[in-house]
Amino acid sequence: MSLTEFAMVEELAFLIKDNLPCKHLVLSMEEALINFLQDDTRLDGELELEPMNPYNRLLIHRLADIFGFSHHSVGEGDERHLILKRCSETSIPSIFVSDLLWQYDDVQFPMNIVVLRRKEVQPGLRENSATESSHERKITPPTSRERIFFRDECETGLVKQRPQNDPMVAGR
Repeated sequence: MSLTEFAMVEELAFLIKDNLPCKHLVLSMEEALINFLQDDTRLDGELELEPMNPYNRLLIHRLADIFGFSHHSVGEGDERHLILKRCSETSIPSIFVSDLLWQYDDVQFPMNIVVLRRKEVQPGLRENSATESSHERKITPPTSRERIFFRDECETGLVKQRPQNDPMVAGR
């Protein structure tokens, strides 16, 4: 497999990964092209497709390039469609768009989601801080702050603890 073939397959897979109708179109067309190449061994085999919108034709043009088909659009407006013709370069590619799409799908969906709930606590008990009154929360922060922020620093001796009533602001 050449690097350009892989790049073309990767680009097409990236274009359709989040677009379900286009993904379905390309994957079903990829399967149809494989079946066509396996069933019709004539070198001049031609495949005329149904009319489709310009974006879908673009996707199928790119898929035809990956398979090495000679291809062109014919018709006008809503009747414009593709004709693919088998030629000497036409072959089943070594990597398919479908091979790369499963990688994108694995990344998008998380494996397990666990929802945690708070314990039910009866009002008046101190287990749940959400049940504390605002007065209780105003009283407890200094001891909580000391426990959280100053314990490790004071134990290592790197920070000198200031008294809480010191109004000094850090100077710069």
